[in-house]
Amino acid sequence: MDLKEYLQLILAVILIFLLVYLPFANYARSIYLKSVFSGKQTRLNEGEIQLGEGKNTVVLSPQKIVYVQSEGNYLDIFCLAANTEITKITVRSTLSGLQQILETDFPSFKRVHRSYLVNMNFYHKLITEKGNTQIQLKVNDEYFTFPVSRKYKSVIKEIL
Repeated sequence: MDLKEYLQLILAVILIFLLVYLPFANYARSIYLKSVFSGKQTRLNEGEIQLGEGKNTVVLSPQKIVYVQSEGNYLDIFCLAANTEITKITVRSTLSGLQQILETDFPSFKRVHRSYLVNMNFYHKLITEKGNTQIQLKVNDEYFTFPVSRKYKSVIKEIL
């Protein structure tokens, strides 16, 4: 095999790679992302969602969720327990995946920051000082304050 035939063979292999493998890889990636964003959070009965996976699966009533804080690929979900205290549940998931489910079925949930999703049913007041905006939630006699980023400020002010 001379150099010209060898280069033609390499070019053909690269062309096949570009035409066959890359579209398949993009399709497989999109399927994977859909499973990450929707597979770990599913709706069970009316008013319940399932979070997490495997032995770390948690079934929650969204009405009891006060707020959700993102910590990388983990979510800290703060919700009301039976004794009206706030408990923290940690699951492996993304905030945007949970946001899609909650905002669709439960419109009281709003994203206020890249790390926070809050239940507006517990809304107390909006605080603006020196150009910084914060939202305050009230649960029983406890107050929780969260930053509101510029990206989400207009959405929050629109609903208030």
